[in-house]
Amino acid sequence: RYFHEHGDRLMARSPIDIITIVPSSSRPGPHPLETLLGELPLVVPVVPLLRRGPGELDWNKPSKDGLVLISTDTPPQRVLLVDDVSTTGARINSAAYALTAGGHHLAGALVVARRLTPEYRGTAELWDAQTAVPFTWEHGPLVNTRSAG
Repeated sequence: RYFHEHGDRLMARSPIDIITIVPSSSRPGPHPLETLLGELPLVVPVVPLLRRGPGELDWNKPSKDGLVLISTDTPPQRVLLVDDVSTTGARINSAAYALTAGGHHLAGALVVARRLTPEYRGTAELWDAQTAVPFTWEHGPLVNTRSAG
């Protein structure tokens, strides 16, 4: 729904050549989110660019080689990264590093869900701030960072 209703805003923010999913684990693809997006009539293709690399990648521990490009033959693209869940940002940061190190341009990142860890400092304040504003598709975080014009 987000892509259908706000795809023009994503493209206006930064042109996108392809969408790629942040791999969640080393299990073989396709990622369920890749399958879902692949079934939508999107103008921008969903292309797998990343796989798990040899580096250690863990909670709150990004890694320069935790994710690597599937192929180095892909010409530089403007990539929208999509991640299913963000807890600490380690995977999405590792994915962004792998893409930019491989010559791609990070056009943006979109996270479908955010997991809050109750024991982490500041979680209660973040939760309170986020729940104080009613969510609508028209007033999502991306929309609020740019003017509607």
